[in-house]
This record gives sequence, C-alpha cells and structure tokens, in this order.
Amino acid sequence: MEIKTSFQTLIEFLEFEEDKQSLINFSTKLKLKREIRDKQIERVKKYNFRKITEKVIAKYDSDKYLDRYRTKSIMPPEDLKWLLSDFVDKYGRECTKKEWEEYGNSFSCSLSYYKGYYFNVMYGQGSIVKIIKRNLISLSFETSSL
Repeated sequence: MEIKTSFQTLIEFLEFEEDKQSLINFSTKLKLKREIRDKQIERVKKYNFRKITEKVIAKYDSDKYLDRYRTKSIMPPEDLKWLLSDFVDKYGRECTKKEWEEYGNSFSCSLSYYKGYYFNVMYGQGSIVKIIKRNLISLSFETSSL
C-alpha cells in the first residue's frame, strides 16, 4: 500500500474542475472574511479605545452575560474581545518578560499591551481573551523603589 503525501493528495484533488472551483470559492471566501476583519480593526481607531475596552469588559465579564451560557454549559462568544485583541496585535506592543511573569500564565500564547490594557490570549479546552487593566499601584511602587 502506497502512502500519499499531502501534496500528492492535493494534486489529485485538483485534477477535477469542480474540485478546483470549490477550492477557489473557499479561498475567495476566506479572503473576503479577512478583508472585512481588517476593515473592522481599522474602524476601532476612530473611537476612544479605553471607553470601548471598558464597555467590552463590562459586557463580557458580567454575571448576567456569563450565566446565559453557563446554564447551557457552553463557552460564551466574545467576538468584541477578539476584535480588540486583533487590533492590539496590530497597533500595540508585545509584552516584556517581566510583564509575562505578572500577567501571563501557562495557557497564554500571546500577551500584548495597548493604552493601559493587557490582552492575554489563552488556549486550553477553549480559546479566550482575558483583558487586564494595568495595575498602576504596583507599577508606581516599582518606580518609587528605583
């Protein structure tokens, strides 16, 4: 029995016209989704970032919102957190090792900072974005001890 590589399988798949067309349609759909997401990210720049972020935190971290999904035993959708996270990935900065130690955890895969907020993207048995407001008290103690 011959073991096919992924490349060989793809070549065979593309031998048929309808398969080629389905691949083209799929890639066109992905490209359109990416373009829409890029426009949404750019739209965030028009608004007060801190105000939007506080509203998103208030909505998604509220017991009322979370309880709607806990009763169904499913992870609540957090589309606006993901949008803000994508924005921060583009316009914010990557965190330092010291910030990773303070704000990251063993499930963190990315940690970014923008205008007083840390965006911690975590993967485990689900994917979440945790938005953490910078702890100004601990930072002021650090600077005063220098």
